[in-house]
Amino acid sequence: MYNTSYSEKEILIFNGVTKLINEGVRLHAIKVSDIAEAAGIGKGTIYDYFKSKEDILKKSLIYSMDMGISEVLSKINRVDGFEKKCYILFEITEVCVRDYHSAANPLFSSISPYEFNELINNDIEWVDERDKLLREIVKSLVLLGFNEGFIKKQEDKEYAITVFVSVFMGFQNIISCNTKNTRDDIEAAKKRSYKLLIKGLN
Repeated sequence: MYNTSYSEKEILIFNGVTKLINEGVRLHAIKVSDIAEAAGIGKGTIYDYFKSKEDILKKSLIYSMDMGISEVLSKINRVDGFEKKCYILFEITEVCVRDYHSAANPLFSSISPYEFNELINNDIEWVDERDKLLREIVKSLVLLGFNEGFIKKQEDKEYAITVFVSVFMGFQNIISCNTKNTRDDIEAAKKRSYKLLIKGLN
């Protein structure tokens, strides 16, 4: 598991950034002094932990994503069985699509994909660590599916990962491209996607 240990002050600063975004301040317009005020600490204290405003914003995004990954792991671990765990992932995907442009996901709704990549892709180690973690999650699900008799043994681990990614991206595309989806439409899309997942792994 990756390291998600942050000091109390760092978390106050990350929450300060989120607070500003919730108040409608655009990411590029945030000042370090604004973050300090929102976090309830002195401006000078911020530079004890971060090199620059860009460093604060990048690590705020990383913190937010790490908390999201931790929540996903927690939800998956609360249920037993391959099928239930897969449906939890479909539910999480649905929530992420629905909340992307809402206050429930303020950091990501205020930053363009280009800005996000500029901030995060400079931290290759972070990207590699999270990619490795997500791959391990998929591999554990595939092994569980095999042990429970849902799918065949997967000798090609990369193929199994590709199937998972493709199915969940397809499901995401279905519900994000049609805003008129009813609850029944979304549930039917989950069932079709799960069926496709099983077929792809057999």
